[in-house]
Amino acid sequence: MIERQRRFHVGVAGLHEGPRPAFRSGSRGHCLHAGETDVLHLTTAGRGDASPASTGRLNHLAFACADLAATRARMDAAGLA
Repeated sequence: MIERQRRFHVGVAGLHEGPRPAFRSGSRGHCLHAGETDVLHLTTAGRGDASPASTGRLNHLAFACADLAATRARMDAAGLA
C-alpha cells in the first residue's frame, strides 16, 4: 500500500523523494518533497508498533499547482477523474 501511495505522489502529484529524517529506530517509509521542502511523510507500522493516533479533523491534504493543464494530463494518464 505504501508503494502505491509513493507512486501516486511522485508520478501524478509531482513530488519527489528526498532525504528522510531519522524519526526513530526501525521507522520505515518515504519523505516526499515539493522543491526543497519536505511536505509529506509516508510511514508504515511494524508488528508491535502502537496504533496510529486519530488525526481528528485533519483527514486530507491539498497542494496548489502551477500548471493546471499538465496536472490534469498526469491525472488523466493515471486514469483518475
